[in-house]
This record gives sequence, C-alpha cells and structure tokens, in this order.
Amino acid sequence: MAPRPILPLALATLLLGGACDPKAEERSDNRGRVTSGSKQRADVPGEAQGLRLSLPGPEWKVLAGEDAAALCDGAVLAAMSPTATGTVHLRPLEGSLGDHLTALAEGLHLAESAITLGAPETDGAGRPRQVVTLTGKLGDTPLQVTGRAVVQDAVVVEALAWAPSDTPGEALTAFLDALEVTSPPGALPPASPSRQDVGVGEDQSLRKGRYRDFALALELSVPEGWEASLGPAAERLHELARLHLHHAEHQLHLVLLGEPAASDWNTASHHEAVRAGMQARVGLSAASAESRKIGDVDALVSEGQAGARSYRVYTALHNEMGLQLVAWTTKGGLEPHREALDGLAAGFALPPALAAVEATTSTFADHRLGYGMSLPTGWRRSDATSETLAHRGTFVRWEKDGRLIAVLGLAPRGPEPRRRWTLMLLEQLLREAMVDRTRGLPVVSQTKLADRPAVRVSWHAPMQQVNATLLEEEGVVYAVVTADHGGEAESLAERGFSLLP
Repeated sequence: MAPRPILPLALATLLLGGACDPKAEERSDNRGRVTSGSKQRADVPGEAQGLRLSLPGPEWKVLAGEDAAALCDGAVLAAMSPTATGTVHLRPLEGSLGDHLTALAEGLHLAESAITLGAPETDGAGRPRQVVTLTGKLGDTPLQVTGRAVVQDAVVVEALAWAPSDTPGEALTAFLDALEVTSPPGALPPASPSRQDVGVGEDQSLRKGRYRDFALALELSVPEGWEASLGPAAERLHELARLHLHHAEHQLHLVLLGEPAASDWNTASHHEAVRAGMQARVGLSAASAESRKIGDVDALVSEGQAGARSYRVYTALHNEMGLQLVAWTTKGGLEPHREALDGLAAGFALPPALAAVEATTSTFADHRLGYGMSLPTGWRRSDATSETLAHRGTFVRWEKDGRLIAVLGLAPRGPEPRRRWTLMLLEQLLREAMVDRTRGLPVVSQTKLADRPAVRVSWHAPMQQVNATLLEEEGVVYAVVTADHGGEAESLAERGFSLLP
C-alpha cells in the first residue's frame, strides 16, 4: 500500500505564510495529528494488540490504527520524525528468529545491500530477541535500516526503523527502545500468516491446492507441508519468480522462475547461464551438475553455498521457456531433503500446452478462475473484461434475443475476511447499478449456485427481470447476472454454471 501523503511541517508553515494565522489551539491540534482526517492523536503513546509505543523523541509522531496501516500495509503501530521512520508488525514465527530477520532484510531489496545479523539474546522478560542491521541504496539514496524482533507466544513482534545513512544511528535506536510488549505471556493475539494459499494472476492460478501456470505450460499439486504463494509475494524474492513454496518445519524455500529460452540454449548451456547468474547475484559456488527431471523433462541440478545458505538449483527447457527451480535453506541443511526436493521437481506436470480458457459454441471453461458455463447453441459470447480487471478476474457475457447472461469472476488478494468484504461490496455495487434500470427495492434471499450456498439479489420491472447470484468459493468471488423478460435466462444460467477443479 502506498504511504498516505503527509505534508511536512516546514512546507505547511511556508504555505500558511502568516497571512492566515490559525488559532493557538488549532495549531496545537494540527501538531498532534498526522493528517487532518486522523482519528488518533500522534503526540501521545500509541497502544495496539498488547503493545505500547511511546514517543521516541520530541520531533516524533506516533501512528496507530488506520494511520499506521496507511503508512505501511499491516502495521499495528508506527512513528515518524523529520529524518526517520519506524513500523511495528505482528507476524507468525516460521523457523528461527534469525531466518525471520534475514528474510525481512532481504525482502527490502535494497541495492548494494549488506546485512548484519546480531547474536540471539533475551530481553528483560526472558523473551528471545535478535537484531538485524542493513545498509544499501533505494534508488540513489543511501539508507540504513535496523530491525529488532522479540518472540512471545509464537508471535514475532517486529520493529523496523530506517533513515538516510547520514542520520545518527541513535534515531533508529530511539524508536526500537520506545516499543514495549505490555501483554502478558499467552495474551498476544495470533499473527496472520503473510502468505496466501489462493491466488490468481493474469496467466497463472493457485486454487484448491493446485498451481497452474498458463504462460509456462505447467501444473503442480502442492505437496503436503508446503505453503504456496504467487504474485507480489513471490516477486519480492526475485523479479522473475512465478511461485514461492515454503516448508516451515524444514525451513525450506523454493521458487519457480521462467524466461524465454535463448535460441542457442541447450540443457547444459542453460544450466551454466543460470549458475553464472547466481554467482553474480548471491555469490553461489556450486558443484558440478547432475541429471534429474522437472516433470518428465530432462533437467540438470547443481548444489552449492552462498553466505549462510545452501542452494539446490534445477533447470530445464520446456515449451521454448527456460525453467528454474531454486531451493534454499540454512547452510548445511539440504542433506536430509534432497530426495524430497527431487521428488517435488519431478512432480510437475508439463503438457505441450495449457489453456486458461477453453470454449466451443455451447461451452465455456475458465481454468484460471475455476468456473464453466454450458448454454444451448445460439447464445453469442463476448469477453467484456477491462484492463483493470484482467489481472485478477474476467467478465464474460452471453446474449440472445435481448436476453443477457454474464459471469464476473474475481480473486481478491488477502485472507478470507477480505474476500467476504469484496462479496458484500459487489452486492452493494450491483444494487446501485440497477437503480436507474429498475423500480423498487431489490429482493435479497439465500439460494444455491453449483450446489454451494449463495446470495440472490433480484430486481423486477414491468418489462425486465434482473437477477444476480453471488458466490464465494475457494478464494474466488463469482457473480452470475441475468436479465430478460420472464426469468428463462436465470434458469439457464443456474443449470449451466459449474465450478471446475
């Protein structure tokens, strides 16, 4: 989420210019809030979910609630000064605290970065605690970052502060020292996992435990014990990453990458190109390659060390694409997992082609969004998907003799509550959209669609009947909309709509 624009105090003073001098109490109130719309005061300690953040210094403002979340997505508390910024997150502990902090620092993707991980220690209450420091560049600006994490109740209380590199380090330490865990053991709320196991991209999908990549023409049933994510969650690890798999118990990570194959690549030269790229990127020193499989395609695998990590790298050529599977864990930790990783790589299905949509004159199947529609011949189909919607969904229409059937499929990002919220918002938007076309209030009732509980919203007019049936299934929201004179279109849509595996 982009930070909410905040007007610096110095700029505000210049704009006011003395011609309009606010009352003293108004100036005081403005200094005590982050924006004019803020509901929380920023000149007092902030409290949230068993945490307390005091003012780190006289020039700092503390953010809580919506202000903190607007500054950084998911933050429960935050603070800012003219030179430094800090955020506080609650996250589930996955693996060791050192791995957590290393992943946090690497996830910032600073150029020319250098990461230093402090030794494990305990705080005054006996809780595990560790510090990480990072230097690097964001664009052309040199930055320094300090993070401190404390573990209580399998929850990581993660404080992160950053500033330009010429800022005294005491400013960052002041923020970290201002945070206090006030909740007694056993009382911290559980942190929400950062990854999602459902997702849809423009040319890929992750539904019901199965990953489909329509650009790379491959599929994978996610093995037990692994969590999967795609989209930004994977791209944070590498700009070409399509899929990220994580095994928390074994502290294993694996990413799938794909790029168009060069005309002179063969299996061996492709593997050497990938090894050279990893040598330049992370300093990988790898042993000689061995033969393996990705799916049923011949592949090569190399294993090596880089810093505090061990890597296992698989490569293959398929469908004019260069495939990479890059697995890593802590240094020396691959030994017991090689066979499982080889099995995972061989478990990919690599058909000659994989279509996101299959259609005939009477049937339509959207394998990306996971639904199908079967109608009698004579219905004219058109794709009305907008550019804004294309990355997360589709909108398809069928028309015949003035009758309309339309299906909107949408996979909103985030956990189930956000999907439920999207469903309610969609219902409200449909109600508002029909105000000018129909008379009277809509009738809302419970129904079923594809044998699943659904919500039906109906509008009636002298010459038209409009119905919308809304359903949320496995992370995807569906809206089936019909419009005709007598309700036949709704009956056809109800019989023809199906959910796909």
